[in-house]
Amino acid sequence: FRCKFRKWEYDPVFGSKDGKTPARFSEGEYRTDSADIWMYRVERALKSVITHGKTEWIDSDSNREYWARNKTTFYELDYRGKRLIERRFPEDAVDTPVFGLFGLEFLVGNVATCFELLRLEPAGLQERFWVRPVTARDESKDSWLELVPKKPRDARLFSSIIVVISESDSELRAMDIRASNYSAATNPAHTEIEFVNHKNPATRVPGMIICGFGQYGSCVPSVPAGWKMVVEDYRVKK
Repeated sequence: FRCKFRKWEYDPVFGSKDGKTPARFSEGEYRTDSADIWMYRVERALKSVITHGKTEWIDSDSNREYWARNKTTFYELDYRGKRLIERRFPEDAVDTPVFGLFGLEFLVGNVATCFELLRLEPAGLQERFWVRPVTARDESKDSWLELVPKKPRDARLFSSIIVVISESDSELRAMDIRASNYSAATNPAHTEIEFVNHKNPATRVPGMIICGFGQYGSCVPSVPAGWKMVVEDYRVKK
């Protein structure tokens, strides 16, 4: 599975307090070769600067991101420190609920949440969320749903998520992830993500499941020239 995404982050602390102008905008790519081999990469990042009521967009390389997983090993490109960090975890820990959504809950928060939902069957949503239809914001025939978390672990990350599912092919088209303390009046902190250019195998599987394809390990980043390699091994030494 491959797709491009565009992301708008509304942050009343570091951006507009009225919730109308995003503090940050980014676009990039998400791909998966199997359920435990995937990559999330921000290829372009901008931040807004408001001066005398006018908004100016400037490049923000420090907000670029690159996260990847290859089974029990997770990778992060740290653009600020110019490091490739490789984190190795025990095999029996990475997919447990305590460890996190992708084994990265403590690292990437709602980033992991939104891309995990790409793997879910619609029937599986009701195990974790209260689901109800909401009014579409446009004139499309897509399905708009609000997901409210049932579990405390999810509620710590977000108060609700609006998802847009295509009527024609059941693909996830967009999401609006609202902060755990979201309030339209006092704290309009939320993140909108649009998914475009979906690419799937010839054999389709219904629902929001990611169908792995591609060369094994193609999601793992290489060390950029001039960067350092850092290995953090959390496996128990025998």
